[in-house]
Amino acid sequence: MSWFTVITPEQRTREAIEMQKNYGITGDYKKRYLFKYEQKQWIAPGYSYNNIVKGAIDCGLVHIHPVLHTQTWSIEMRDLEFDWNPQALPENYFIFAYPYRIDIQIDSSGQVIDGNTWVDYSEEWRKKYKQEIFQRIENPDRAKTFYDSLCEKNHEFTIMLLKNNPMIIALGNVAALNYKINYEPEVKGEFGECYTSELVKKDYFGEDIPLPLKTTWLERNAGDEEIEEWVRLGGLLPEKYPEEDFRRMLRKITGIFNLEVPVYVDFSEFYSLTKPDASFRQIRCCGMRTQSLIKDVWLKHEDLEMKEDGKGVIYG
Repeated sequence: MSWFTVITPEQRTREAIEMQKNYGITGDYKKRYLFKYEQKQWIAPGYSYNNIVKGAIDCGLVHIHPVLHTQTWSIEMRDLEFDWNPQALPENYFIFAYPYRIDIQIDSSGQVIDGNTWVDYSEEWRKKYKQEIFQRIENPDRAKTFYDSLCEKNHEFTIMLLKNNPMIIALGNVAALNYKINYEPEVKGEFGECYTSELVKKDYFGEDIPLPLKTTWLERNAGDEEIEEWVRLGGLLPEKYPEEDFRRMLRKITGIFNLEVPVYVDFSEFYSLTKPDASFRQIRCCGMRTQSLIKDVWLKHEDLEMKEDGKGVIYG
């Protein structure tokens, strides 16, 4: 008689899925956030799409490293609703839903650096969305290419998707702000500005040509001792803007060769935070908005609204 039982990867996956079904996320300070995320893009001469996703994301703080100051979060996407409007790009929706349950690690600068789970992302994603992918993507060859490509993706690909998930970005921004307040205090400027000249890079085209945004944090008086309110504003940093690379890329996409490419960027974020303890801040609600424009050539708009669900994290 054996003193131990060998558990196969398949059994471990099934057990993990069943545990998630019953217990969901782990950790402390558990919260469920309701969100709405909208993404619009227009590229000359006539390409456009408009995607809207609604749903919930559960978050629990698993660990804060006392030396590295990394935060580990248990997260789960729930009740996703896709707005299948005529201008929707189906691939964006299915990619958004890809890593639905994972534990992630965020460093002190707010970047996702790792994630893990026993659940096979691609296997569960395939089971849930295969049929709908071939229904929503009208061209069968395009649908098959997209489906096959995500079935082959690995751990690094999942981390890349998380880095571009707007709710995870919001968690990371607050983690970075929390670290700055605790360990890098800065004298505020005349108008309350703090941590000015932070650089945010928005990479829209997957060509590693990000728009460099100069940002600054400002603290608002929330009128409540238990709540902090912060605003982050920003705009293009011209001296770091790779204009020639952008010009070359837009020529390739649009076919327009006589391009003048001054870029206009409107970037703003708002965070209302609670403090479960003296050194830790957590999102109560937030809003993130970025709009980038090149006249007659390109428009990109992103908007996120995220707020705590007063009912809390409930399963069943």
